[in-house]
Amino acid sequence: MMAPRRQPALLKGVIFDFDDTLVNSLETYWRLFNRGVAICAQPAIDKHALGAAIGRGKRLRQVVSEFYPSLTEEEVTACLKEMSRAYDTVAQEFPISLKPHAKEVLGLLAAMGLRIGLVTARTRTVAEMWSELEDLAIAGFFGSVVTGKELPGKPAPDGVHRCLDELGIKPGESVLVGDTEMDIQAGRSAGVDVILIINGWLERDSVDPALVLAVIDDLKQLMDYLPVWTRQS
Repeated sequence: MMAPRRQPALLKGVIFDFDDTLVNSLETYWRLFNRGVAICAQPAIDKHALGAAIGRGKRLRQVVSEFYPSLTEEEVTACLKEMSRAYDTVAQEFPISLKPHAKEVLGLLAAMGLRIGLVTARTRTVAEMWSELEDLAIAGFFGSVVTGKELPGKPAPDGVHRCLDELGIKPGESVLVGDTEMDIQAGRSAGVDVILIINGWLERDSVDPALVLAVIDDLKQLMDYLPVWTRQS
């Protein structure tokens, strides 16, 4: 881990990314991705390659186009539509699961009186995301859930801004915990410091330490940084 660059005078909230920050979802997405490209008779992508592409902030349309350059725009769209259509089926067979210590850490943050938000680039509706959080038994920890369905997704800061508004806190009173370059860009654009969790897809050496407050290896390490910030300095 690296030492924090600075500390907010008074921390009031924590905003989380969802996929591969709070939950393990790469297996699900990998299966879903390969199901989508199969309808265009394309070979399966390697799981690590998909994870690395997502870790660099690439969206699924961009990943499909780059890995399968022979596909037309219409075929790429058809692949993405199949991924969307098959999501619930694939997620039931290969369910998304909480990261180690995720529920424990959320509980500790709530007990500290911090407001907790979620900002995901997923294009699912807010209602669908709340339902997923309910299934994972963590919905009760969140005061705001924002998706990329109605607002521009990360790296745009729009979702972070809305989450802050719904939580009733200012950018300088919050940190964003995420795992990709998109999270870093979105947080900084919104005026929110970012704590980056390393998940194996975005390499530690590729992260500019000047752009993040801290780099952690698992969610439990978040608690090494936050308690002191909740006290007025």
